[in-house]
Amino acid sequence: MKFGTDVFADDTNLFVSGKTVRETVVKANACIAALQFWFLANRLSLNLVKTYYSVFGDHNVSDNFELKIGELFLNKSLHINI
Repeated sequence: MKFGTDVFADDTNLFVSGKTVRETVVKANACIAALQFWFLANRLSLNLVKTYYSVFGDHNVSDNFELKIGELFLNKSLHINI
């Protein structure tokens, strides 16, 4: 599976796209699981309190997203800071 990441000193961004909402959610959850595995293998951890996702595109589509790390659902960011 191919996806894009940007890793900074203490920040990671994951970018996923798909042709449908379902495809995008499935891809995103698979990528999150792979990323979590990588973090664990490298003795790193995600701060789940600070872990959010954003949906770019149609606002109605974003209501259909459920992204998880393990059994924990991620919070959707309702705004961005510039």
